[in-house]
Amino acid sequence: MIFYTYQVFIESDELSLYHGFPLPTILLIYGIWMYPIVFTLLYVQNFKKWVISSDEIERFKQTLSKE
Repeated sequence: MIFYTYQVFIESDELSLYHGFPLPTILLIYGIWMYPIVFTLLYVQNFKKWVISSDEIERFKQTLSKE
């Protein structure tokens, strides 16, 4: 839909603005802005499983204390 509205916007001679932006830009700003939030929440929720576990943190602390 975004590609279609952009193509129609480019091909038309009339400039129609919504809140100061063309329709394809409005769709990007207000239509799909929330999807990165889903991935951010997944990352935050699964950080200890995907990136570093509690065991790894403890091993790191032990390594630091040995030196």
